[in-house]
Amino acid sequence: MRLARVLALIAVYFAAGKLGLSLAFLDASASAVWPPTGIAIAALLLFGRDLWPGVALGAFLVNISTSGAVAASLGIALGNTLEALAAVALVNAFAGGVRAFERATDVLRFAMVAGLAAPAISATVGVASLVLTGLTLPSNASAVWLTWWLGDAAGAVVVAPALILLWTDRRQLTSAQAIETSLLFGADVLVALVIFGGWSTISDYNYPLAFVSIPLVLWSAFRLGQRVTSVAMLVVSGIAVWGTLRGYGPYGKYSPNESLLLVQTFTGVVAVTTAAMATVVDERRRLLAQLERRVSERTAQLHVMNTDLRSEIAERERAQAALQASEARLLEAQAVAHVGSWEWDIATNSIWWSEELYKIYGVSRDTFPASYEAYIERVHPDDRQKMHGVVVAALADGHPYTTEHRVIRPDGTERILAARGRVVTDESGRPTRMLGVGQDVTELRHADDQRHQLHEEQVARRQAEAANRLKDEFLAMISHELRTPLNAVLGWAQMLSAGSLDGPAAAKALKVIERNAQAQARLIDDLLDVSRFAAGQVALDMRPVDIGGIVKTALDAIEPVAGSRGIRAELSGSFSDALTQGDPERLSQVFGNLLANALKFTPEGGLIRVAVETLGSEVVVRVSDSGRGINPADLKRIFEPFWQADSSSTRTHGGLGLGLAIVRYLVEAHGGQVRAESDGTGKGASFVVTLPRQGRSDFPMDPTPWRGSEARSALDRADNG
Repeated sequence: MRLARVLALIAVYFAAGKLGLSLAFLDASASAVWPPTGIAIAALLLFGRDLWPGVALGAFLVNISTSGAVAASLGIALGNTLEALAAVALVNAFAGGVRAFERATDVLRFAMVAGLAAPAISATVGVASLVLTGLTLPSNASAVWLTWWLGDAAGAVVVAPALILLWTDRRQLTSAQAIETSLLFGADVLVALVIFGGWSTISDYNYPLAFVSIPLVLWSAFRLGQRVTSVAMLVVSGIAVWGTLRGYGPYGKYSPNESLLLVQTFTGVVAVTTAAMATVVDERRRLLAQLERRVSERTAQLHVMNTDLRSEIAERERAQAALQASEARLLEAQAVAHVGSWEWDIATNSIWWSEELYKIYGVSRDTFPASYEAYIERVHPDDRQKMHGVVVAALADGHPYTTEHRVIRPDGTERILAARGRVVTDESGRPTRMLGVGQDVTELRHADDQRHQLHEEQVARRQAEAANRLKDEFLAMISHELRTPLNAVLGWAQMLSAGSLDGPAAAKALKVIERNAQAQARLIDDLLDVSRFAAGQVALDMRPVDIGGIVKTALDAIEPVAGSRGIRAELSGSFSDALTQGDPERLSQVFGNLLANALKFTPEGGLIRVAVETLGSEVVVRVSDSGRGINPADLKRIFEPFWQADSSSTRTHGGLGLGLAIVRYLVEAHGGQVRAESDGTGKGASFVVTLPRQGRSDFPMDPTPWRGSEARSALDRADNG
C-alpha cells in the first residue's frame, strides 16, 4: 500500500510539475504557478510523512527532464521535500493537522506556516541550487526567489485545502444543496470567464473587476461550507490563470510572469479569506447544533423529571418562575413550595418567621407570640421532647441538623414538617443565632405511605401467585405419585375379576396389589406425618436408644437391594457410647429415610458409607453416598417439604419429597441437627445428623433394641415411590 501511494504521488507530482514549469517565464525552473506544493502537503498530511520519497523523486524527475542539470535537480528536489516536511510538521504542531479547516484560527495558522513559512525553504534552497550550478545569475536571484515563493505559496493555500477537504469531508449533499452547488459553480465559471477569460469587452478596461468574483466565493462560504468553497476557489483560480496567460482580465496587460504573480497573489489572498470565513460559518453552525442538542437533551431530562414529580409540578413551576422573576418575590416562592424560613435570636429569645411558616402552622403574626416556648408548644406532644433534644444538641456541638416532626394547628389538624437548621456563633464560638427552614411535606409523606402500601400489596400478590403455583405443582405431583400404585392395583384387580389369570399369575397379582397398596399407604402416612409435624401434634416415646444398633440394623435392611445393584455399604466408627435419649421408632425412621435416600441416588457399583462417632456431648452419624450429588444452591432447600431438585413430571426418581423433611422434623424434635453437604453435581452427597449424647451410666436400663421395621419401610418406600 505504501509503495503504491509513493508511486502515485510521483506520477501526480510529475504531471503537475510539468504543467507548472510550462508556465515558467522568468526562469525555466521557477514558475509562478506551482500546484505540486499543495499536492505534496495534502499527501503527507493525509497519508503520513513516510511518503516523502514520492515528493523527492517527483521533484527530481520534473527538474531533470526540464533543465538536464543533475546537481541543480537534486538541490531543487531537496528543497521541495524539506518544504513539504516542514509544512506538515508545522501544521500538525500549530494548526490541527488535517483538521486545520475546522477552526478559523487554524486556517490562518495553516496559511502562515504552509503558505508563507514553508515555501521560503523551497525558494531559498532551489534558487541557491540554480545560482551555484550557474543556471541563474545572482543578479536575477531575487526576482526568481519571489516568483518561486509566490508560486509555492499559492499552491499551498489554493490546492492543498481543496484536496484535503475532498478526502476528509465525505458528507453527502442534500438535493437542495446539490442544486445550489451546481448553480454556484455555474455562476463562478461564468463570472470568471467574463472577468478573466475575455468573454466580455468590459475586461479590456483597467477596472478592478477581479473583486467581483469574491461575493460568489463568499456565497459558498456562507451557504455550502468549507469543502465546496475550497473547490470553487480552485476552479476560479484555474480560470484566472488561463485567462491571464491569454492577456485577458485586469492582470493580463503585464508581462507573463508579472501577470501570473498578480493573479496568484489575488487568488491566494481570496482563498485564505474565504476559507477563514467558511470556517467561522461552520463553527457557528456546529455551535448552534451543539446548543440545540444540549437544549434538546436538557428538555428531555426536564420532561422525565416533571413526569416523575407530577404531583409537585404546579408548586415547583410556580416557585421556580417566582424565583427567576425577582428576588423580591421570595415570599411568594415560599408559599408555592410550602417552605418557610425562620431565625431565632438566642440572646433576646425572639423568633422571626416568614409568612409561609405562619401559614404552615396555621397561626397569625398578630396573635402568635414569637418565642421559642411558643414554637415548642405547637410541636406535636409525641415529638416535642425529640425536637427540643435536637435543638439542644445543635447548640452544644454547633452542627447543622435535619429532622422531621409533626405540628398541631389550632384547628386540631396535623402537618408534617421537614426541618433544617444551623447555629451561627460569634468570634468566641458562642451561639448567638439559629436559622433554618421548615417545609410542609405532609402530602409527600402520604404519597410515600401510599407507595409503600402499594408495594406491600404487590409483594403480597406475588407471594400469593407463587403459592398458587406451588400448590398447582404439589397437586400435580401428589396426584401422579398416588395414582401410580393405584393404577397397578386397579389393573391387576380387573384382571383378577375377569378370571383371565391362572393360579401362579393370580398369586403374583395379589402380591403386586398388596405391595402397591402398602406403598400408597406409606405415602399417605408420610403426608399425615408432615401434617402432624407442622401442627406440632407428634408425641415422642422417649427412652434410652442405642444409635449404633439402629444404624447397623438399617444397613442390614438395605443390604439385599444394595447387593443386587452392586452397591457396597460400609459402616465405621465407635458404637459402644453412641447412646441418646429418644423415640426408637422415630429415630429408626430418620436413618431408614437417609439410607433409602442414599440408595435411591447411588448408581450401580457405587458406595454408601455410614460413620458413627461420639464427639464430646454429641453423637454424630454421617451417611455419605457416591451418587449424583447436590447443587450448592439447593443445599438450603433440600429439607423443605415436597421440594425436589427435579420437579418435572418426567423425573427419574419418584416420591413426594417428604423423606428428608421428616428427617429434619424428627432430628430437631430430639434436640439435634441435620445438614447436607456436597461438592456439587456428580460428586456425591453427605447427610450429617447430630444428636445429644448421654453416657451409659445415665440410663437406668439397657437401651431399647432395634427391630429394623422402619428401615425396611423406608427401603420399600424408596423402591416404590
